[in-house]
Amino acid sequence: MECHECQATQQVSPASAICSHCGAAVCADHTVAISESLTCTRPIAQQITVTPPARRLLCPVCALARQAFSTCCPQAVPAGR
Repeated sequence: MECHECQATQQVSPASAICSHCGAAVCADHTVAISESLTCTRPIAQQITVTPPARRLLCPVCALARQAFSTCCPQAVPAGR
């Protein structure tokens, strides 16, 4: 499988990851790794953060969209970036 981002610029690079949001194949140069805190809710609405944080791999397009969304609606994005 080849990197979707590289193909857009007429380059060929093997993919090393799949974007967890859109499913595009991306090479190591185009992979954006973020950490994402997982939480669970206990009785009486107590939020517990699980450690260690999870890793999420994104393509550059989805990473930029997530960043724009977190600027607009920070309360809707899980803790960690």
